[in-house]
Amino acid sequence: MRPTTVVTVANANGSQPAINRIPANILATIFSLVPAWWQVPSRARFPFYNSSAHMRDLRQLGPILQSCRYWRALALSTPSLWSTIWWTDRVGHGDYLSLCTRGPLYVCIAGATHGEALDVFLRTYHYRIRELYWDFSSVVNTQGVLSRIMSEVPFPVLERCALLDHTLAAARTLPVSPRSAGLHTLRLHAPTYILSSSFPVLTQLEISSASSRNTLGPLLAFLEKTPRLESLRIVDYALAGSADVSLEGSRPNQVRLPCLRMFFVEETHTTQLHLHAEGHARISAFQRMLIAHLVIPPSCKIEMGVLEVGDLEMVTKGLFDPAVRATHLYFEGSRPSRIGDAAGWTIKLKNTKDKLDVTFSLAHLVPHHLVDPCKITRDAKEAQITLCGAFSSLPVFSRVRKLWMRADTLCDLCSPNSFLPAFKRLEFLTVYDEFEFSSRNPRRRTHRQAHPTIKDVLEPLEEACPRLTTLVVEYLQPSLPVEHNLTCSPTYHTAAKSASGETRMYVQALVRARRGNGHPLASAVVIEREPGVDGTSALIATHTYDASGRLASVLYALAQTDRFERELDPTETEDTDSADTYAHSERSASSGHKALTGLGRQGFGGRCER
Repeated sequence: MRPTTVVTVANANGSQPAINRIPANILATIFSLVPAWWQVPSRARFPFYNSSAHMRDLRQLGPILQSCRYWRALALSTPSLWSTIWWTDRVGHGDYLSLCTRGPLYVCIAGATHGEALDVFLRTYHYRIRELYWDFSSVVNTQGVLSRIMSEVPFPVLERCALLDHTLAAARTLPVSPRSAGLHTLRLHAPTYILSSSFPVLTQLEISSASSRNTLGPLLAFLEKTPRLESLRIVDYALAGSADVSLEGSRPNQVRLPCLRMFFVEETHTTQLHLHAEGHARISAFQRMLIAHLVIPPSCKIEMGVLEVGDLEMVTKGLFDPAVRATHLYFEGSRPSRIGDAAGWTIKLKNTKDKLDVTFSLAHLVPHHLVDPCKITRDAKEAQITLCGAFSSLPVFSRVRKLWMRADTLCDLCSPNSFLPAFKRLEFLTVYDEFEFSSRNPRRRTHRQAHPTIKDVLEPLEEACPRLTTLVVEYLQPSLPVEHNLTCSPTYHTAAKSASGETRMYVQALVRARRGNGHPLASAVVIEREPGVDGTSALIATHTYDASGRLASVLYALAQTDRFERELDPTETEDTDSADTYAHSERSASSGHKALTGLGRQGFGGRCER
């Protein structure tokens, strides 16, 4: 529509521009939606340095001030629009404090060098600060200001606080903690000392990269004063350079956290490699001691990593009731992509009835290139044997009835080293993602990370898992390797085309073999998918086989998904495994090859039944 048309219509109706009719409070609300949520420049480096939706980039309000006098006057007279205060020496952030004369303040202090002015600001407006994010890791002359402010000035309305320290603060001898009885979210990066303050309403606590001066005792003493804690996240609490996991300075023998709903503790590969190279004790000692002194509710969701495989027994027996048994298990592995990475496995256990939801990241280290490759191979072999033994012996795995496992990350955990025979009560199995074409595939001879064949993965099922009734194999055709783009692409595509037929033939033979051994399957399903150019995958066809190995149905394309979900397991009503399996396959196939440390929980999708 041309501008002249708008003018003509307005004159004909005798009306004014509609923008003048919007009430001021509504227009102010619209203006508040303009600034984007504050994106911290160091968010990728410091994952705990995140803010709430109240933190906004006020620079984006500039166009509103330049639109018209009415908008400008309204914006400048609305204090809530200017409540985010950036105290930084970086160019582009103006001083909007004079525009916010009342109400709460949301303050970010990063890279500030004027310590005296900062001290005056905090002492003047401390009673209005509701959120405080202070990054003093790179500025020496503001660390003294921090210590003085935190020890002398109360923050009566402070609810969220993040303090980022680093090695430059190693000389500071006083612990830093905000004086706020109403604090409910606290994030600390590289704290010199764990706080001795009491936060009775604290619900979220995150600590990363604690310094070598921290021991387990002060941490437990602090946790004892947070009875309402709902989320506890500890990363790289490695007692850097020290193997001390004593209870020095700790009064409680056990700390009870009755409200805890999420417990996350992880020591990253980088920290493990550092301690290994320095000859110090493995950091699993800290995790072992922490678990021994924490009492958490059975319904708490737990994520732990990266653990040694040998610690699995201690962790499972220390974290939850010995009577608890998992009914669902999700298994995925990883391979080291470069020197220093860790190869291992991610295991997720679930049981809705007992409210069990636990995730473990297990690994054996590949420390550095100086280590004898034969030793790395031996360590990996020992870890595999230990893992298979844990599945067979630990009580928590004894009642697993449903198993999802990613085939292309099983590595050497296939026949004859498969862990499938350990699950005597297994009833439902899903194997998904890429398989190798066959042992004769030309890629197997050239590709350094060849995937297992379908026979490698499923061969133990000919006799193992006598209660198994449903088998689902989701086959994702491997994408064309770069080294085969020109020379071997015709041969490769021919093999890829025949791979789906080979998969179906083996599954059909497996169904017949189990029937002959007296352990018939009720149904077997082969889902064929192909990778797309955008990283997602598309369904090609679904083949269903009955107990005799006869092809019962063939469904094509995504339009038949609903019918497949209904027909896969007709005995289940409220908790349909087929829908779970398909949803999980959809997510896992589209997620690509994720490393162990970046693995998202959605790759383990699916509900758990009672």
